[in-house]
Amino acid sequence: MKRFIKPSFYFLFISTLIMGTTISCSSNDDSGSDDSGSDGKADYALWLQLGSWPNTTQYVVGVDDLSKGSVSLVGNGAEVTSKADYGIIAKNGFYYYPSTSSNFGKMTKFEFKNNQLAVVKEVPFTYQKSINCYTWVDDNTLLLFGTNGDGNKVLYTVVNATTLEIKNGELALPAIPTGYSSYNQGNIEYSNGKIYVAFSNMAIWPALAESGMNIAVVNYPSFAVEKVIESSDADGNGGSNMWMPTSCTDEAGDVYMMFFAD
Repeated sequence: MKRFIKPSFYFLFISTLIMGTTISCSSNDDSGSDDSGSDGKADYALWLQLGSWPNTTQYVVGVDDLSKGSVSLVGNGAEVTSKADYGIIAKNGFYYYPSTSSNFGKMTKFEFKNNQLAVVKEVPFTYQKSINCYTWVDDNTLLLFGTNGDGNKVLYTVVNATTLEIKNGELALPAIPTGYSSYNQGNIEYSNGKIYVAFSNMAIWPALAESGMNIAVVNYPSFAVEKVIESSDADGNGGSNMWMPTSCTDEAGDVYMMFFAD
């Protein structure tokens, strides 16, 4: 890990605006055919949201070309509201959805064919109450990070993408300092046997959060915290949700994370 990037507030605002008003596109890595092909897979699955919060409806529809043309939901696509909307994770032609709701605690693997979202496999998923971010160790190992209901624990889940076998655990972060009540856990990235976990310490409103930012360097697969890098320049996660990534790892294994500037 070599670099942490601090974006301007303007950049974060524009990123949020784009993600909030346009469709998100996921290309099926193993597909090159259109809906009429032998496998029924389109090159792209577009995830659309209609309406204004809280009265919103989500759909997914397949297309083969994002550079021209238009798409209609009239007699087309599939409604996915509360099934696989916010937080959908795309990988190698499949879609993974960790639902943490009290009435539907399940991890589901989907396949999108013939403009229908079909369940491939589904297992109970009740360990985490809130998932903030995810990363892939390899093509078959998905890591999910988030907090418990009180926010005073950072939890992780390791998912086998083929079998949906799940391993849960708690990250042994430094104790929350006196005067603060919870963790604000944001970006995570995996690189060369290490997981980089961003977090800060929060207070009960209207008290302010602790200044600065922390990056826990975690060994994989033991999940032992090797060290914590403290930064006084960064002050808050650039993002902590499942639908707008604010970190990445390049081909050289260098990790990039966006933070708010102090």
